[in-house]
Amino acid sequence: QLFGEFLERGLFQNQVSIASSRVILEGLQIQFELFFGIFLCSNT
Repeated sequence: QLFGEFLERGLFQNQVSIASSRVILEGLQIQFELFFGIFLCSNT
């Protein structure tokens, strides 16, 4: 019983970390695209 609760808690924390890292990656990608777009526009 205790092991099941521990496992569920671990899985939940894992999902949270995966979701947060995905949000961070998407934010970085958006920043990169914005920076790249500005760089290209200022270059031409």
